[in-house]
Amino acid sequence: MEQIIDQHIERRKNGNNLEYEDFLDVLLSLSEDEFMQIRITRGHIKNVTYDLLAAATDTSWGTLEWAMSELLRNPSVMKKAQEELDSFVGMNRLMTQILVNAWAIGRDPSAWEEATEFKPERFMGSQIDIKGQSFEMIPFGSGRRGCPGIGLAMLMVQLGLAQLLHCFDWSLPHKLDMSEAYGITLPRAVHLHAIPIPRLPLHLYQPKAP
Repeated sequence: MEQIIDQHIERRKNGNNLEYEDFLDVLLSLSEDEFMQIRITRGHIKNVTYDLLAAATDTSWGTLEWAMSELLRNPSVMKKAQEELDSFVGMNRLMTQILVNAWAIGRDPSAWEEATEFKPERFMGSQIDIKGQSFEMIPFGSGRRGCPGIGLAMLMVQLGLAQLLHCFDWSLPHKLDMSEAYGITLPRAVHLHAIPIPRLPLHLYQPKAP
């Protein structure tokens, strides 16, 4: 992280591509502002950046694992998702940037019909907003305390889950344990163990020569 910060500082000194500022450039710009009431230090920048990356990866990984667990427990739903991917991507290539629906499902019976059932199709045609405007669920928070990593998280979860479903069929070596463990992100008590079976032409899985 020190090296990346130094690279950004050097680029800013040289005036290279400053019209395309990223999140780190914004923090560095604020740290250079002499009129800031609270001075932003290099340590602050590293902590904020680490929190952003750690929060997005941990929660995204947990969501992927639970989504795969539910799909393995509901083969008909997995089959529907794979058929939809096949219709858009086809069986002759690996995943492109097709996004699938990965919205979290609430369990409030006053808000959801059959609230305890895993039915991702319930969101088709829905106007529900996952960014905090619809309070049936607010997985990324709302308002000023909304999660700044929502863009990265949604891309990781949707594309990652679509890759797993499109490229492989899945089987379980033993009975699926759906126990939950205590934690902020509600992790699985036992890590998911599933066996992938290639479902596309085998030559697509081979790395291409440079």
